[in-house]
Amino acid sequence: MEVYWHQGETDNIKNTSKEEYIRQFETIREAFRSQGIESPIGIAIASYHPECIDSEDGNDSQIREAQQALCKKYSDLFIGPDTDKLNKALHRPDGVHFSHIGLDAHADGWVKAIKKVR
Repeated sequence: MEVYWHQGETDNIKNTSKEEYIRQFETIREAFRSQGIESPIGIAIASYHPECIDSEDGNDSQIREAQQALCKKYSDLFIGPDTDKLNKALHRPDGVHFSHIGLDAHADGWVKAIKKVR
């Protein structure tokens, strides 16, 4: 059993720093661990938001770097799919939420990430 984390789009809008994202996620990780949940946690690379399209094509390098840094720092974390790549209209018809095609691609990304760690 694993935990799958997909979050970062709002942090893009809020201009959350790499350091703050890491600190906030470490609080969440500790909440799981303090409740006895020792499952590995997969972290999707997720920061894309169409309101931020003027910089980095809607992605946020600070958030992306934070997500990757967390997976390097903790052996119980692993990198999930890079959903920032799912930024086309067929993936997100409203620019934000995944369509069935986007959800299928997202799920396929998780399957590939899980196979790498098992």
